[in-house]
Amino acid sequence: MNQILSRQDIVHNQTETFGYDCLNRLTSIGSRQATYASNGNVTAIDGVKPLLGRPYFRFSPSTHQRTKGIRRMAS
Repeated sequence: MNQILSRQDIVHNQTETFGYDCLNRLTSIGSRQATYASNGNVTAIDGVKPLLGRPYFRFSPSTHQRTKGIRRMAS
């Protein structure tokens, strides 16, 4: 499976790295960490918060576990 290990913005001289676990799930984006439930669903990513008590992530029922939306915390 191909994984993106890093990407670079040459205009702003920034590099972002990515980490994966043994199941090829994304576990880190730079210094932010992603966690998963036992069923494999994403439960949290550092810097992403629920909106008014709603879950961190919404999944589209028509496409198996495709993320439909997320909410990022304001900086």
